[in-house]
Amino acid sequence: MMNITVTKATTVYYNPTLTDSTATTRANIDLCITRLMMSHLTEYGFSKEEVKRMEDRIAADLGATIKFPR
Repeated sequence: MMNITVTKATTVYYNPTLTDSTATTRANIDLCITRLMMSHLTEYGFSKEEVKRMEDRIAADLGATIKFPR
C-alpha cells in the first residue's frame, strides 16, 4: 500500500499578466500533475466515477483545456 502525505497545500491563481496561451498551458500542466496524484485515490476507497467527477471539477476551476481519454 502506498502512503501519500501532503506537506504543503498549493493554490493556483489566474495571473492576468500572462498571455492566455501561457496561462492555459500552466493550467494543463497543473491538471496533469493533479490527475497523476488523484489516480491513487482508488487505492483508498474512492470509486473511479468519483475521481473522474473531481478531475472534471478541478479542470474547470483551473481553466484547463486538455482532454484525457476515458
